[in-house]
Amino acid sequence: MCGNGARSLVRFAVAQGKAGQNGKFMADDGMHEYQIQAGQIKVQILVNDRLHPWDIPRAGCGFIDTGVPHLIIPVDTPATEDLDPVGQAMNDHSGHPRGTNVNLVGRSATGIMVRTWERGVKVETLACGTGATAVAIYVNEVWGVDWPIQLTYKGGELEVDLHGNQYWLKGPAELVFEGQVALSQRSSN
Repeated sequence: MCGNGARSLVRFAVAQGKAGQNGKFMADDGMHEYQIQAGQIKVQILVNDRLHPWDIPRAGCGFIDTGVPHLIIPVDTPATEDLDPVGQAMNDHSGHPRGTNVNLVGRSATGIMVRTWERGVKVETLACGTGATAVAIYVNEVWGVDWPIQLTYKGGELEVDLHGNQYWLKGPAELVFEGQVALSQRSSN
């Protein structure tokens, strides 16, 4: 499951006339709902487990599966942390045999800052939707931040909200280019 990828999928499906303003889609982790409101795309994120304490590599960390496993590490200044060694170390850790995404989270004068190292690409990404949901659950349960929760990534702003027992990820999804590809079938002679 990819939260931002799901928002992009919805944006594309609507642009192609294949989806309406509200609907559902299937992902590896189950059925998700979506809504489009004022140009913002909201997708339901399924949470597979409760937030668990995880005191590695430092005290106060949390672990949660939001369709993808996420380790949340509170830090004073996420922007200055060296994220790559921490992400790689956690993916080589015996506690994460299939790897885990690693999220650094901290407070600043402008809000909650997040950086995410993703296991699938093995580097930091500009934003992570399932990570935003995991971080939002963490800051709500551990820091007492009220819903909806605004998060700032290098790639922009995301919002996570809780309605009943459903978590919703909201943010923009913009069409950045269009193209055409000509495919031909080659003979194997």
